[in-house]
Amino acid sequence: MHFPEDFFRWLVIFSVRAQQQKKPLFVGTLLNREKIGKALTRIALAVALSIMPVSLSSADQPREHNFNIPQQSVQTALTSLANQANVYLLFPYDQVIAVNANAVQGTYSVQQALNMLLHNTGLSGDLTEGGVLAISRAGANASATENHGKGKSMNITNSTKRKTLLAGLVGLFAAGGTAQAVAQGGEAATGQSAIDEIIVTANKREQSLQDAAMSISAIGGDTIEKRGLVGMDDYLRTLPGVSFQDRGASQNTVVIRGMATNPQLEDSTAGVYFGETPLTGLSGANSQDNGGSADIKLVDIERIEVLRGPQGTLFGASAIAGTVRVIPNVPNLQEMEGKVATRFSSTGEQGGNNTMIQGVLNIPLIENKLAVRAVAYRFDNSGYIDNVGASQPDALITGTLPNGGFVSDRDDVGGDEYTGFRLTTLWQPTDQFKATLMYLSQDIEQDGYPEVSYSTSGKFQQTRLQVGPDGSRYESLSHEIDITNLILEYDLEWGSILSSSSKINSDPEAEQDGSLFNFNLPYSTISTRDIDVFVQELRFTSNFDGPWQLLAGVYYEDRENDFAFGDRWSGDSSLGNPNEVAFAVKTQTPVKQKAIFGELIYKFNDQLSATFGGRYFEFDRDRATQVSFLSVPIADQSTTGKGEDETYKFNLSYQANDDLLLYGQWSEGFRLGTPQEILIPSCDPDNDRVVEGVFIPENVDPDTTESIELGAKVAWLDNRLTVNAAIYHTDWEGIPVSLPFLCGAAYTFNAGKSKSQGAEIEVQAQLTESLFMNLGTSYNLSELTEDAVNLGSDGDALPGSSDFNFSLGLEYSFNLAGKASYARVDYAYVSDYFSVIQPNLTDPEAGGYSQIDLKAGISFGEFDLDIFVKNLSNAEEFTWVETGFGALGLTRAYRLRPRTVGVNLNYKF
Repeated sequence: MHFPEDFFRWLVIFSVRAQQQKKPLFVGTLLNREKIGKALTRIALAVALSIMPVSLSSADQPREHNFNIPQQSVQTALTSLANQANVYLLFPYDQVIAVNANAVQGTYSVQQALNMLLHNTGLSGDLTEGGVLAISRAGANASATENHGKGKSMNITNSTKRKTLLAGLVGLFAAGGTAQAVAQGGEAATGQSAIDEIIVTANKREQSLQDAAMSISAIGGDTIEKRGLVGMDDYLRTLPGVSFQDRGASQNTVVIRGMATNPQLEDSTAGVYFGETPLTGLSGANSQDNGGSADIKLVDIERIEVLRGPQGTLFGASAIAGTVRVIPNVPNLQEMEGKVATRFSSTGEQGGNNTMIQGVLNIPLIENKLAVRAVAYRFDNSGYIDNVGASQPDALITGTLPNGGFVSDRDDVGGDEYTGFRLTTLWQPTDQFKATLMYLSQDIEQDGYPEVSYSTSGKFQQTRLQVGPDGSRYESLSHEIDITNLILEYDLEWGSILSSSSKINSDPEAEQDGSLFNFNLPYSTISTRDIDVFVQELRFTSNFDGPWQLLAGVYYEDRENDFAFGDRWSGDSSLGNPNEVAFAVKTQTPVKQKAIFGELIYKFNDQLSATFGGRYFEFDRDRATQVSFLSVPIADQSTTGKGEDETYKFNLSYQANDDLLLYGQWSEGFRLGTPQEILIPSCDPDNDRVVEGVFIPENVDPDTTESIELGAKVAWLDNRLTVNAAIYHTDWEGIPVSLPFLCGAAYTFNAGKSKSQGAEIEVQAQLTESLFMNLGTSYNLSELTEDAVNLGSDGDALPGSSDFNFSLGLEYSFNLAGKASYARVDYAYVSDYFSVIQPNLTDPEAGGYSQIDLKAGISFGEFDLDIFVKNLSNAEEFTWVETGFGALGLTRAYRLRPRTVGVNLNYKF
């Protein structure tokens, strides 16, 4: 701040704002004497007028600025433009909040950037000589867009002109000051210190995060870059009520509000989306179930949304606990833009060097009509586990070596390479119609499993045999995924129609040491999966006049899921045949699903709204299994399952005022049922589906959740402080439970029940013009509510997520040698938890750790440079523990990545 000019400018701003809002001045409020405040105002105005020539000098000549404003709401875009141009902003807040602005990327004068930003928005703007951006509707009596129900007509009256003149007086002292927004007509005010608005589509219609009557966490693109977020592991465990376990290439588990019973093997309880494309169930190759989801790297991403609670109405199956949505940037129809970024870092302990390179290029082929946006990246991460099987052999190694096994010490186990490409084309021939075609490809190559053996002396060590003929290879994982998505949108003015068509192919493979499961015989277990999915969704979203709104859609999914694994000899070839498959299983589980869904919204008045939602679904899910030993078939059976059901939702929200939203919601979620396991003749000789006195159902029914959630969203201090809180209770019924029988088979029943209840809170605060804080915390209690054989007992805690987590982030913006700079610290705490429902007394716990990340950056025009430290304290606790593995009951676990220090360099154009 340049004293005394800026000091008096701020006095004027606070004085005018207080008078417009008919509130006591800041000083007057402190002393509870409004007259004192008014007197100080007059003094401030008089002194400011006396220095007016000094203030105007910096605005005499137009200058160009480097703008980086993504496509977003006009309110947020205008505030960003004012901040980046260092000018004041004057706009009718209520009338522009529902309007979307255009992206602005590149070097322009303020007026040029303003014209581009407001093109085709129905708004116009000018930069006054005093350095104020004055925004108005195109037309004196234009009415606001009604999308959010906040539109008001803007009639230019003498009273409005007087208030505009008063705000314009502030602009006389604005040049050279810090960006500040003053509301026209005294309706609202937001400034540099206001928290940026995030527009979400969690309800499949655009609305402000603070207007969405549900528990949502949203992370914007700027925050993604400043925090250095790359994958789900970087952010999910820092959000209230969310847990994430990463066990390698697409071997992961998302747990929301504690809803899991066997997180590693069961079908996912949380949906995962990339844009409009579902990624749920695109797991790695190690399991014939669908516990994992593809983790697309966060490159050129607009925002992340995490929706808590059952999402069965709008997002369908496998969202019984919530949904994670990653929204990529769309092509810019107006400007050519791009970015090239590179990163180098080093991981401590047994880790090594890591590199990253990525590029983004946006080209408008026909201005305002056709544009393409290309994204390419490569992440190369070192492993941080040492295999010490030769120098520190455990009981498994010692017992296997005499049978011909091979082992050698090596480092860098678990290193991976992510290579990806994304091409998006946007065609908008008219204002009403647009088509978006995206193709995405990502390939993961991982060298070994980043597991540690609990029996070794070192914390980052494992003992594993080599694989392949005569132990010629090391363990490995890979996963290639290709996605094609076509979105067609047509604006009817009174509503819009959207069609989303997705074609997905996922091909994970894995090869691992299988001696653990083969009684000290050196075998390699090779697993492959081939998943082909076609998903079509067609929906209508209304924009009616009046109290009623409607969202209605149809959904179709056709999924082919072929899984195979086999054990091959990996020891001395003189002792066994490496080309012969000892034991092999092939499983095909195709699924076809159809659904219709909808939500009907009724607005009783400007404050009270009710939403009624429902989804009807039906599915066919088959299972065909072939089992062979030494190439001799021993089983070849198939089963067919089908089912239908419906889920519902009711939401009541009360908008007490522009700053307070209260809501209550009852909702349901579901997972698809599945065919029963094969009935082995020796278990059912009478073919009556009765095994050892127990009737075996033909199908496992869908399991369901029913949840009640109460929440509040509050904004204080002109949106400089937001607090979002929710409490919830969720009942989960029909949990699939696998029950073993004496005949050697195991069959599945809908036998489990549980409850999950807790509270979550998220706080964002612009503490000063330069200091921003975000805080999140949650407490969750998830437990069984009745005994279930082979699952657990009444009162046992559900596994896979902590009862308590806490995160705190602080970001400080400042100028360093005249360059925009920032420094950020993020702290996260995760309480301990087990990986199974009934752990042994000696089983180690995961969690129970704190992690601190630091990041600082500076901008040199088009270049951005930052340095970072992840896991500053070098915490080394477990993130996941697998106990009782294999015939020897060994324990394997995954640890936090050790301290990693690095530097990023970005060039934007």
